[in-house]
Amino acid sequence: MDIFIPIYFDGEDLRYYHTKKIFNYLSIIREELKKEDIILSFTVIGSNGELSRNLFNDIFKEEDDIYLEFEQKYKPKKFIYVVSPFDESKRNDKNYVKKYKRENKEKILFVEMLDKKFYLGWMESMKKKKDISFLMGSNDLISKSFFIQVKDNFNPSEKQIYGINRKNYCLFMQVDNKLKLSMDNVLSIWNCQYENHPKINLAGGIVGLNNFELVKDLFEKESWNEIALEYELQKKDFKTTFVKKTYYLNIKTDNDLSGFIKTNTGIKLERIKDEIKNTFSIYNKI
Repeated sequence: MDIFIPIYFDGEDLRYYHTKKIFNYLSIIREELKKEDIILSFTVIGSNGELSRNLFNDIFKEEDDIYLEFEQKYKPKKFIYVVSPFDESKRNDKNYVKKYKRENKEKILFVEMLDKKFYLGWMESMKKKKDISFLMGSNDLISKSFFIQVKDNFNPSEKQIYGINRKNYCLFMQVDNKLKLSMDNVLSIWNCQYENHPKINLAGGIVGLNNFELVKDLFEKESWNEIALEYELQKKDFKTTFVKKTYYLNIKTDNDLSGFIKTNTGIKLERIKDEIKNTFSIYNKI
């Protein structure tokens, strides 16, 4: 399995040190997963020159690990990635379209740039011809059990999509300057289900596929986020591989925290609480 990770930080800020912890966590579970006959490699797409390249070189040292530099012209700002919904009923209204483009210009440019960064990552990851290529968020901590279940359900003769599906758990978390995690840091818990996208089975955090050569043309035309990717692959008869009783942590720093309010969703974690606490322990010790 190859995991490609697009990264960006503003110098040695809090996100830089958090990314460093994520990388070290991945290095630790990589060794543990070898006991399960699961071999991970990493493709990191950075945009901070020597700073991000050195971070990669300090942690990912195996032959199949690669780093590539991507020129990121636009810096992420508060909610810059959230483009306002376009009213399709007004597509022929020139004044509306002009105003929409003007108001969303910076956001659209950022999203287009991010698409190009994702495209580079997909292409480089898939050149390795691994059984599965994944896209993973740089602020996401993925449970070890996820990779074990993917391996158990892997079938090269089928067209499969992988990710953390609905009825599992995403913990939105805040990390402070001490870079420590506990249940006190949980902002909200999500059941990984998009209410507005009933046909979408997978949440964010991590998403991947096998049999890439069958759909290479999709990536040549356009890069895809996790929702668009699942929609398009479903059209090509790819099937979602479901996992159970697993989770990921979406850990917020700095600008990522904007707009987040601590919310009790009533979702209980009793079935996986011990595993989550073990993940906290690994992160905190790094």
